[in-house]
Amino acid sequence: MQTTRQRTTHADGGFSVIEAIIALGVISAIIVILSAALASGLRAAMNAKILQQATALGDEAVEEARALPYSSLALRAVGDHHGDTDADGRLDDFCVDGDASCADGVDDVTQDGRITTDLTFDPDEDGLLLAEPLALSDTGAVFPHITRDTVGETTYTVYRYVTYVDANLQGGIQRDHKRIVALVTWPVGDRTLSYSASTFIADVKRGVEVTKFSVAPLGAETVAAADSSSPQQVWFTHVVSNDDLPEVFDLTVTGLPVGWTLAGFYGDSGPNSAGYYDPDDGDELLTDTDASGVPDTGHMEIDSRRTVYVVLDIPAAQPAGSHDITFSLTPRLDAGAGAMLVTDTVNVQ
Repeated sequence: MQTTRQRTTHADGGFSVIEAIIALGVISAIIVILSAALASGLRAAMNAKILQQATALGDEAVEEARALPYSSLALRAVGDHHGDTDADGRLDDFCVDGDASCADGVDDVTQDGRITTDLTFDPDEDGLLLAEPLALSDTGAVFPHITRDTVGETTYTVYRYVTYVDANLQGGIQRDHKRIVALVTWPVGDRTLSYSASTFIADVKRGVEVTKFSVAPLGAETVAAADSSSPQQVWFTHVVSNDDLPEVFDLTVTGLPVGWTLAGFYGDSGPNSAGYYDPDDGDELLTDTDASGVPDTGHMEIDSRRTVYVVLDIPAAQPAGSHDITFSLTPRLDAGAGAMLVTDTVNVQ
């Protein structure tokens, strides 16, 4: 009997070397992609955490300033604005060893590069807003205006600024409100990132509070010559005292006899003419500083004084007689405060 032998061929099991290399390559690529995504996610989470801390520091600086009384909400005009927390006699981490200008007590507001030489600050760093005048006071409560805080491995620098804001003209000279700006910066690699927070503060008046000011003397007298062959000039000296709120006082004169004119209001600025009008000694003509259409004293801080000369031109050939002139001061910023009237007398004799 004939038998048939069957031959069966079996394929080898497992992967070839080439297949194994390709599989390892695919796995490696996946691991690299996943690692990059994980690292990117970790960096994003870390950056978000850093930004969150910067936001907290900036908002905290703004809220601390908001809690201050309006009158003391200002940068301190003198002193070590960077602080010397380690008592080493230098501004903390803001200057190089041996730099004599870094001694404590240095008036270093202008060492901040964001503050201009005319003491203004741009609240949005060359954006659409104009530079605004700094609110400065020898007893300003926003002090120091630059501090550093280290949280984790990140060091934040916090800058605080207070400026005056004109309600009618951004960047104008009228000081209706104050702006608080807190700028926080921190390093990331070779870059510096920043966060800025700001708010407006208005001087809220309660009850019948108004500007408190005075003028001394409340009346003055001077003498002019009767039947003079040439024109004459006379003046009255008054000291304006601003006792409560920052203010600008408009100046006017009424009741001038026919032909008499106001030569101008002058502020005592000369080194030798205190109480005595002397234009050659530097006494300056007072102008309209707040665009109200009327000459004024210029901005006066709390507890400030200003000597004002009321200067009149009198034509020749005046007959003898006594003339009363009314000099008035009207607070410009506080509409609720009334004008103060002063009666000055010219005796022509």
